[in-house]
Parts: sequence; structure tokens; C-alpha cells
Amino acid sequence: MQNITIFLLLFIFLCIINKFFHNSYIQEVNPIGSHKVWIYNENNQSYFETLLIKKLKLNINDPINDIIILTSDNIHHYLNDFNIDMLDESIPYQKRINLLYSFILEKYGGLCISPGTISINLKEILNKLYSYDLVTVGSNPKDTQIVNNHNYPNTNILGSKKNTKFIQEYKNNLLKNIQNNQINSYNILSQLIQKYKPSQYHFCSLSDGTINIYKKSTNLNDFLNVNGPKLDMKRLKVISLPYNDLFKNQKYQWFLNLNEKQFEESNFFIQQFL
Repeated sequence: MQNITIFLLLFIFLCIINKFFHNSYIQEVNPIGSHKVWIYNENNQSYFETLLIKKLKLNINDPINDIIILTSDNIHHYLNDFNIDMLDESIPYQKRINLLYSFILEKYGGLCISPGTISINLKEILNKLYSYDLVTVGSNPKDTQIVNNHNYPNTNILGSKKNTKFIQEYKNNLLKNIQNNQINSYNILSQLIQKYKPSQYHFCSLSDGTINIYKKSTNLNDFLNVNGPKLDMKRLKVISLPYNDLFKNQKYQWFLNLNEKQFEESNFFIQQFL
């Protein structure tokens, strides 16, 4: 009986020790506790947008990672100091979203993905947040010929640990230039990366579908026809559609107006990813 008691006490002791070291390891490796995935949705959801959210949830499908859909109505539930009207058309749509995401990343950290993003393998991007302060994907639209240069990333997919000096500077510079339409968010991001040299992991332009295997730029029309671009399927993590065109250009309103039946019968190239 005494031996059983000693064994039980030893077992309990080992369990406590294991729990202590396990929790310490998790906190050290993943300082943000969990990976929050943020996406902004301004519109009344079209059928296409419901597919994007559904694919996002299927792609993550992990209790560790939270998916949070931001809208103009619920932003202040997460941010009490964000004073930009997300429906203010005097500020470019992309700049509004990038500014919102900078506030989110500063306070919470995680991964912010732009509207219109088709998720394919987000977990690989998310996993880099364990080890890096900043995670970037793709090249900025003015330098698409630069396939893999971490100094010139796009802002459509941006990940960060919370409350870093770099994200604070990014947010402050966006705020400073919020009314200057000559300065784009990706220019600000690029300048700050070169100035502060943060701990960064970068996924090249072959990872977000903005260039094809021939290293030529893709556009929205390429994805909305039957024969789409030839993409590098081994490297592809997301398809980052140019969301400003998709949601703000009347030329593509017909696409957002498609119902389920119409969409399924259209045989778009992007359907294979949804």
C-alpha cells in the first residue's frame, strides 16, 4: 500500500513538472498565445464572399487559431481608439484597410488578410509567426518583377506579433499620411523594413498568385475566365485578388451579383480553389 502511495505521489509530481515546462515552452515559442486571423468585410456578403469565408474556415480548421471577421459595425468592439470611418470614400479603400490592420496587429498580433483573398495554405504562413516578428507575402504592385525581395512586400497579407516597435511605426506613418494619396501603404512598409530591419519571414510572389510561373503579373480578369494563369502550385499559399478592383470597380459588380447557381455554372478558373 505504501509503495502504491509513493508511486501515485511521484506520478502527480511528474505531471505537475511536465505541465509547468510545457506551458513555459508554449509561451516562449508562441508569445501571442494563439494565432488570430483577421479579415475585413465591408459589403453585404455576396455568394463569392461567403465562399471565401467558408474556405478560410476550412483552411484553418484549428482550435488554436481564431478567425475574426471585422465589419464597420464591430470594429470598436476590438479597438476603442480607432477613429477612422471605414466607409469614408475620401480615403482610398486599401489605405483604410491597411490602417485598420495596423491597429489590429499592434494590439492583438496575428495574421491580417485582405478581402478577396482565397486561402490555400495559411497554416504555413501562420507558423512563421512563432519565430518572426513580421511575416510578409508577395511583392508590392509597383515592383512585381521583384519576385523574392523581402524589402518590397505587398500589404495584402501581413502578419505580426503584437505590440512590436515596427508595427507601431507602421501604424503611425499610415496615420501621418492618411490624406496623402500619393503615398501608398506598401511604400511606407518597404521604407520601414529597410530602416528598422525587423525579424522578418517573406513569402515570394509565387506564393500569392500575383505572378505566374513565367514571372509575369496576373490580373483580376485572369482569374475570372475559364483558362486562368499557370501558377506555381507547390509554392502557392493564397490567391491574393486585387480587392480594390474587385469591390470598388463597377466593372466587376456583375461578378459580385452572381447567386450560387449562376456562380457554379460559370466555370471560373478560381472555382477550383473554392
